[in-house]
Amino acid sequence: MGWLGLITIVPGLLLEVFGITDSSHASGGWATRYIYVTFTIGSLLLCTAFYIEGWIAEQPLLPFDMFASKYMKPLCVSLFFSYGVFGIYLFYASFYIKTIIGATPLLTTAWFAPMAIGGLVLATQDISSVHSFSLSCLPAQIFGAWVFPAMVCATIGIVISYSVSNVFITTSLPNHQQGIAGGGGLINCLVFLGISFFLGFADFAV
Repeated sequence: MGWLGLITIVPGLLLEVFGITDSSHASGGWATRYIYVTFTIGSLLLCTAFYIEGWIAEQPLLPFDMFASKYMKPLCVSLFFSYGVFGIYLFYASFYIKTIIGATPLLTTAWFAPMAIGGLVLATQDISSVHSFSLSCLPAQIFGAWVFPAMVCATIGIVISYSVSNVFITTSLPNHQQGIAGGGGLINCLVFLGISFFLGFADFAV
């Protein structure tokens, strides 16, 4: 177990996400003392974790050779941004449908049903197109005109990106690293990290 990585990566990420997320609610924004202090400490912990994982840990949580594959680093960056956009879409789609359009909570839930159904269907299909995220960000006024297509496109985007990334990992990395990088490891972490960071920045921008 990489205990040194654990005690630096987890608090570092928590403090950075907290600093970004709470900056939009603090009285002085980024100039508020506890915001830049927590963000700075989090950044220092992550820098320390980078050094530990690369040069000290005997069994690092994220071995550097895992990123030796030609497309591994670009894949991680693209997934981080893709999942981040997806998180923003989920939050603000529900906010828009309920607050702007004025749908009831039950109707708002029903309008998200295509995502659940589409996810179940698409997860069992062989789909080659991965260009659906941009279409999911279209404005929504009427369910049939915009909300339904947006829900379907968002589902296609997230299911395919997750599936394709895991196929890439199983075909490009050695067996002993597939668990670390795949659905139970790095890729799964990128889902939640992307959503956390992007929601914080989106809240700050608003």
